[in-house]
Amino acid sequence: MGNPFSGRARVCSLALASLVCSSPAWCDGLTDQVIQRLRAVDPQLEIKEAGPNDIQLKKAGKEFQVYLDNVRRICGQTPDACDQQTDLLVQMSLRMLSTEGGRTAEASRLRVVIRGKDYVEGLTQTLSKGREAPRGLVIRPLSGDLVAMLVVDMPESVSPLMDDELAKMNLGEASAWDRAAHNNHQALAGLRLNQLDTHVFGLGGDFFAPAWLLSSHWETFARDKQISVAWACVYDADEAIFVIDNPDQKEKVQRACTRFVQRARKPVSDQLMVWKKDQPRWSNMGR
Repeated sequence: MGNPFSGRARVCSLALASLVCSSPAWCDGLTDQVIQRLRAVDPQLEIKEAGPNDIQLKKAGKEFQVYLDNVRRICGQTPDACDQQTDLLVQMSLRMLSTEGGRTAEASRLRVVIRGKDYVEGLTQTLSKGREAPRGLVIRPLSGDLVAMLVVDMPESVSPLMDDELAKMNLGEASAWDRAAHNNHQALAGLRLNQLDTHVFGLGGDFFAPAWLLSSHWETFARDKQISVAWACVYDADEAIFVIDNPDQKEKVQRACTRFVQRARKPVSDQLMVWKKDQPRWSNMGR
């Protein structure tokens, strides 16, 4: 299908708990590289290095937090893409700093994503540093080591929604979840499944694709296909694989999932979730 977000530079400024870096010399100098590029573009910036993966920017009374984890990981995995990703991060950061309030607090930008608990714990730890008033992520337990999380989708970045931003959107938490699920449904309306065989499907090609499993799209799919039981693995922020009505394929997908998560650009989890017709919600199936 045509990607509804095609042509958009998607620099995700989210902290990763599991950091992979195959080029120590580059990774050790990444923070300095980003700071140098920021100062070259705008010498009037106030820049503070708050940690190995955290840069605070300030200008004309406005502040913006830059997280380097995702770019650092891309640099480690794909060194040839490092310059481009670093430049995108710099451009995005300056644009966000110049936006009123740091970023537009619009309910239409809310989305739901699926993440692992290790990721959320690492991000929470990063966000808790250097702030007098702690800010919380807006998350819901999902299955085992997986959680659903609200994010704000901007043209240049996807970043976690903070609990203190709900008031700016005039939303309570329950309403924010409902709105985000609706937005996901609209964004993923044309998503196509990659049928690997009669009972195994792949899902990907878009940043929010795995969250299709939590939307009314899945409910419609399960009804139309008359599914009794399904297993799903969200091994990457952009990719998932699942099996329907075939227990014999479940173990094969579990083994594949373990391999896929090791190679994922944005790893999530190698644990399978299960969905049953008589208990229509995704839940942890254990190992």
